[in-house]
Amino acid sequence: MSVHAINQTQAILNPQRPAVPPPATSAIGTSFGDILGALGSSKPSTAPVSTASSNTTATAPTGFAALFSSNLSTTPAPSGPPTIAPPFVATYEQGAVVTDVVGGTNPLNSIELATASTAAQVAQLLGGTVVNMEPTNGVTQTVPTRMISVPGATNEINAGLAASLFAQFGTAQGSMAYKLLDKDLGIA
Repeated sequence: MSVHAINQTQAILNPQRPAVPPPATSAIGTSFGDILGALGSSKPSTAPVSTASSNTTATAPTGFAALFSSNLSTTPAPSGPPTIAPPFVATYEQGAVVTDVVGGTNPLNSIELATASTAAQVAQLLGGTVVNMEPTNGVTQTVPTRMISVPGATNEINAGLAASLFAQFGTAQGSMAYKLLDKDLGIA
């Protein structure tokens, strides 16, 4: 075997890896400020930036400064706390009972028995009217169950239950109360 063939065989069996050059020394220091400075100058560039409202030019920050600069409006923040609507306060009939045909009485769930004023508020919020429901076939109850009828809805809803949703979720349009009530009314 020739010397050339031996060298080729050794090169195949024992390939030499190319030398990795040592890392270049950097002019960047190790302080946080040095690193930030290396990311880009915080001085604005003089590159023209056109604006949509005129043909004037402005300077735009570059590098690291561009990441944290803002073009926020200089409109002052409103003074004072934001206006918050008062919470919806529902009131319910207390101590109501139902009497069956043989004279037996049972208490009614007060949450289902909104007062007339609460039912009127709920009807106004939903754009509907209050309908008083009375039991039939000899059954009586001490106060009517007030329902809300809304034009275009397929169902009526109980004013007391609707009032409890407004008390829990608020009366803002789009609140969870409206979403649930629209579903129950057959609107959504």
